[in-house]
Amino acid sequence: MKKKSRKGSYVMLAVGLLFLGLLLGGIFYMKNQGSGKSDDSNTVEVQKKGAEKSSKEKESEKEIAEEQRKKPQRPAPEFQSFELLGSVFPAEQVEELKGRLTEKIVGSTMYESVTKVICKDTVIDLGDTIEFYCELNDEERTVFHIVFDKDEEQFSITKEKIPAEVLDQERKESENVSQQEPYEATKENEEKLPVPWEYTEPDQTPVSIDGMEVLTGKIPEEKLTELPQILLQFLQEEEEYRREIQLEKETITENEKELCVWGIFQTPRLDKKELKICFDREAQSFQIALEER
Repeated sequence: MKKKSRKGSYVMLAVGLLFLGLLLGGIFYMKNQGSGKSDDSNTVEVQKKGAEKSSKEKESEKEIAEEQRKKPQRPAPEFQSFELLGSVFPAEQVEELKGRLTEKIVGSTMYESVTKVICKDTVIDLGDTIEFYCELNDEERTVFHIVFDKDEEQFSITKEKIPAEVLDQERKESENVSQQEPYEATKENEEKLPVPWEYTEPDQTPVSIDGMEVLTGKIPEEKLTELPQILLQFLQEEEEYRREIQLEKETITENEKELCVWGIFQTPRLDKKELKICFDREAQSFQIALEER
């Protein structure tokens, strides 16, 4: 009986262990199934979000491209002194360079203030290459160093800048000139400041006229003798200090009412003006003017 009882116990224990193993196995299987479904759903959700994001990015890119298309294009810069390159490059290569510079300047926000490109007057032929510089009229005064490769027949453009210390020095010099205070004599500084110049009288240097003989017989002699003093008075009023004047027969024009002749300064004025001397025959008087001939 005892043997039968033990065998029954063993059978019951084995059945219990088998049932427990099946139960644990089922639980483990259900967990794996649950986690697998979650992973799949997460993957699908991520894919959906990625697709939505990609779609939004594409739409944003389209909007940006459309805005750029609608945005007005900046005008091409003005090219100055590029005729200097005509003796070195054929016209089509100069135009090609202008096109590349325009594309580089207009296509970048760095050069929004640029309206001019100035070709500097130094063009260096180094055998295999030709080098020169172009300056932009932006605040930084950007400089392009341009190298033309003769073998490849291509231009390369590199950006350079005028050193900051040079710009600072030029700016300081400009400020010093603009900030100079006008002379003002005060008790504090009258010993340091120079005595202001006071104008006393006009320059009395007499006028010297060469070629007076071209007017002999055309203007009364007594009036001709007055001409040097009349010219001196006129030059003093105009604050003109030139006193040597030449009269030329070829410049005489006359009619019944008046005779005019040009008085040419032997030391020319920078503005090229000369003396127009007219004698009114009815009024018997001279009229003087400073004009360009």
